[in-house]
Amino acid sequence: MSLFAAGLIWSGSPHRGPPGHYQALTLVERLNTARPADRRWSVSHAVSFNRVMVVDVETRQPEQARAIAPLIVDSVRPLEYDEILIYFRVTFDRKTPAERRVQWTPVRGYQELLLGR
Repeated sequence: MSLFAAGLIWSGSPHRGPPGHYQALTLVERLNTARPADRRWSVSHAVSFNRVMVVDVETRQPEQARAIAPLIVDSVRPLEYDEILIYFRVTFDRKTPAERRVQWTPVRGYQELLLGR
């Protein structure tokens, strides 16, 4: 677990990583291109390491998490992740807990979890 955490921290650093590794800003920009024109949500942070991606989404409509998640997943699916975790917050502040999480895996598909406040 500590190697995974170290990898996530390392993945946000400004240097270029190994193949399959995206710089945090590049990944955020790529994910935000999946937004519809009304822009009711935006990716505020994203990291990937190996075949796992973690995404933070800011939205005023967290109840739309299940509808937003496929837009994000489909924008990176050609990269073949094993798991994508998407956290939804009303405001992006790491101190504010996420209200919902959508997990995507190729085997289990989308699973939404309501998080306690």
